[in-house]
Amino acid sequence: MNRSLYAFLMCMITVSCAWPQTTTASLEGLIKDPSGAMVAGATVHVVNTGTNAVAEFKTDQEGRFLAPILQAGAYAVTVEAQGFKKVERSNLQLDVAQAARIEITLPLGSISETIDVKDEAPLVDGTSSAVGHVLTSKGIENLPLNQRNPLALVLLVPGISGSVGSDIYGDNFSVNGGRPGSSDVLLDGVSAAVPSDASQRMTMYLSMAN
Repeated sequence: MNRSLYAFLMCMITVSCAWPQTTTASLEGLIKDPSGAMVAGATVHVVNTGTNAVAEFKTDQEGRFLAPILQAGAYAVTVEAQGFKKVERSNLQLDVAQAARIEITLPLGSISETIDVKDEAPLVDGTSSAVGHVLTSKGIENLPLNQRNPLALVLLVPGISGSVGSDIYGDNFSVNGGRPGSSDVLLDGVSAAVPSDASQRMTMYLSMAN
C-alpha cells in the first residue's frame, strides 16, 4: 500500500459529527526535578524522527510546555536545563487527533551528560475529549475488503455504522449517532468533497492498488 493511501485512511477515520476536524496531534509535557518540583525555563526540542523537523519550546513557571500542532508520526523529545543532565525520550508515536501528555524527570548533574529514556509508560491522552482511531497498514493489508473500496474502512471504527458508495457523495454512514452527511472525508488534510451546483461535482477517490 502506498504512503498516500495510508495517509488518506488515517485522515478518513477521524471523522466526527461536526465539520471542524484535525489531521494533526499535540504533545503536552511536564518537566520535574528529582524532588518533584517543576523545572521552569527548561529547553525542550521536539523532533519528528521521520522528517527531522524540530520545534523548540521553553517550559513555563509550572514546568509545562505544549507542542500544539504536530504531524502524526514518530518523535523524540530532548530536555535540557542548567544544573541537570540532558534527557532524551525517544520512540514516541503520535497518531491523528491525539493529544498526548508526558512527564520527564531531570536528574541532577552536568548538562553535557545525556540520558536516553526508552522504557516508559505509553503516552496518555489527558487533555482532549476528541476521539480518533488509526488503522495500521498491516491491518489494512490483511483485511478482506469488498470491491476494494478504501472508504469502507471507516466502518471498522467503533461508533460508525451505515454504508459507503464509490465517492463521498454516496456515503450514508453515521458517526456516534450523528446524521449521515454531517461528516467529511479528508485526503492529506484537504476535504475530498468539492462544492457542487447539484449537476456538476467532483470528488477525490483512491483505489486500493499499490
